[in-house]
Amino acid sequence: MGTGPGNSLDWAAEEARRIIHDNDAARLKQLLAEYPALLSWRNSTTDGGLLGLATSSYGDSFDASREQAFTRAACAELLIDAGAAVTPSIVDGLIQSRARGLLQLLHGKGVLPHALRFRAALGDLDAVRALLDESGVDLAAIDDAFMCACRFEHEGIALLLLERSIALEPTLGAHVDGGMGRLAFVKFLSPERALTFTDAAPAGPWQAYLMERLMRAVQEGDLPTFVDGLKREPWLLGESESGFQVGLVERAAVRDRGEFIAALLDLDPALVRRQPPPSQAIEFALSYAHPHLVPLLTRIWALPDDLPHAAGMARPRLRARLVGHQRPLRRGRLSPRTRRRHQHELEIARTGKHPPRAGLPRELRRDAVPDRSRHRHDNRGLPLARHRKRLGVVRRKGRADGPLAGRRAAAAGEEHALRPVPGPRNTWPGRDTSIQTHASDRVRR
Repeated sequence: MGTGPGNSLDWAAEEARRIIHDNDAARLKQLLAEYPALLSWRNSTTDGGLLGLATSSYGDSFDASREQAFTRAACAELLIDAGAAVTPSIVDGLIQSRARGLLQLLHGKGVLPHALRFRAALGDLDAVRALLDESGVDLAAIDDAFMCACRFEHEGIALLLLERSIALEPTLGAHVDGGMGRLAFVKFLSPERALTFTDAAPAGPWQAYLMERLMRAVQEGDLPTFVDGLKREPWLLGESESGFQVGLVERAAVRDRGEFIAALLDLDPALVRRQPPPSQAIEFALSYAHPHLVPLLTRIWALPDDLPHAAGMARPRLRARLVGHQRPLRRGRLSPRTRRRHQHELEIARTGKHPPRAGLPRELRRDAVPDRSRHRHDNRGLPLARHRKRLGVVRRKGRADGPLAGRRAAAAGEEHALRPVPGPRNTWPGRDTSIQTHASDRVRR
């Protein structure tokens, strides 16, 4: 067993997460030797375990440089060699992120499933032909492999799979051959993937084509095509396509397309007729500085009752007040003296955060500061240490204990003894020359 805090497997998993993020394969190998159980570790958010952490991508990884930045191939290879299990969620994530290098790695290690979709993603034309010649390959598997071939831009394999799919479903051929043609159909689905990172689940290539057109219409601001497509295909407004409808709304929220959200809601989709699935549409609208879209979105989802959403919906001055928890200085409406007094009130409450200069007597009350503005980042000490060096030794309640002193004000009659400061000037008659003038007689506003 390891030597970490409490020999906890959870601690080791958290440590492994940081090591994988740093792509430190040598340190990960050492940690696995200390905690062998990490190879089978799982939690509620990481179904693929440590291998899932190493292979998951932050975005599209079709480009080799992006894959190197977004994934951890060295750690993934180490975990595979150590015996980590390759779960379906891991290989599905590789297809979704288009991580070609990791697919080749899993294929070379012999742990990639021998399914049609993965051979199409790898671009292995001979393997695809061999699998198509086998009996038992159904239409759903062929359509899935066709979409994978388009995703990885293997046009030759995509055309082969499309031909086999049309042979099994003649209506698809009627749509494709009666329209743009097979090659143009493949090219349309290959270069752009507007449905990526949405919950759209097209049943086949033609459904994917229709959804892709509508999503691109949102991105390009083509409202007539968007409305016409939804009216021509009313099944897209059904309950089974609520995930696609959420994707449309979220993409419109990011691109500031409020007219598209309004047009979709006017067509009475299942999104407003049924309990809507969870969505980040409101978060996207506020994150991309489009709060004017929130009234449209609250027709579908309720606005969370918390401070971040309230601040996002507030006016700029009110937003600053909510975030800063203090009144803003309205420079255009307050006189300079009022602004200084307001600033001083704020600073008095923060006096504990501003230590006095070295050499200032500790017994000196820090709340007895003259009414003088002081910047909140001015950490040079209180002005009394510089300008009132001969302050008296006895201090009673005076003008400085008014509202500016706040909660730190002394009670009536309270005295604070200070260290006597010798000096020949301004002594009181009949008293020792080491006793200086009273504080309230010396401090001037």
